[in-house]
Parts: sequence; C-alpha cells; structure tokens
Amino acid sequence: MVQKRIYIIRPVRIVKDEDRKNIDEYIRMEREAGNIVFDPATDTKQDDGIFNVLASDREGMHQVNEVHVYYTDYSKGSLFDYGMAFMAYKPVRLINRDAVKPTPEKSIENFLLEMDDFYRNNG
Repeated sequence: MVQKRIYIIRPVRIVKDEDRKNIDEYIRMEREAGNIVFDPATDTKQDDGIFNVLASDREGMHQVNEVHVYYTDYSKGSLFDYGMAFMAYKPVRLINRDAVKPTPEKSIENFLLEMDDFYRNNG
C-alpha cells in the first residue's frame, strides 16, 4: 500500500467535544493505516501570530498529496484553508460528507461536495 500524506482541515480554536472525538478517531485510524497526517491543531504552533500560523499551515499543506476536510459550519479558519487547498491543486476528500448539505445557491458546502465528488471519481 502506498503511504499517503494527508493534511486535515478542521476546526482548531473552537471545537465541539463530539467533533474533537470524531477528528481524533479519524486521525488515529489514518495513522494506524500507515499514513502521515498533518493536524494543524497539534502540528502548527497556534500561539505564534496569525501570519505565522497560516504560513505554517500553508507549508504543511504544500507537503501533502491529499487534503481531508472535517466540515463544520462554525469554523471560520477552515474557510481560508479550503481556498488554500483549491489554489494548491490538492485533491479534497470530505471526512464527514453526511454533515455537508447541498444548497440551491453557490456555497462553500456545494464547493466541498463537488471537490469530494471529483476526488472520488478521479482519485
């Protein structure tokens, strides 16, 4: 099996307990499968000023070949990361696809669903 290098987009500063448990379990399973996972909550020095935090996250995302998203509607920092993943031409996979509901208008949710569909169909 080919080892994957994965960046996790996820809430960091404000995280609901259930989401934290789900994210931690997903990361554990990926690492047990032999994959390298960049988790910004633990792999980025979060008290280093916003520019340095985002620069560290950008470097972490640059080093991976896949981006996996744990979607929540309350994480504002994740919005920035979605754009970084798109700009870096990284395949995006939704961890919790069932939490992402399509909307009738253009939206981040529709963007993530389309990126996930593209990855699953062309991955």
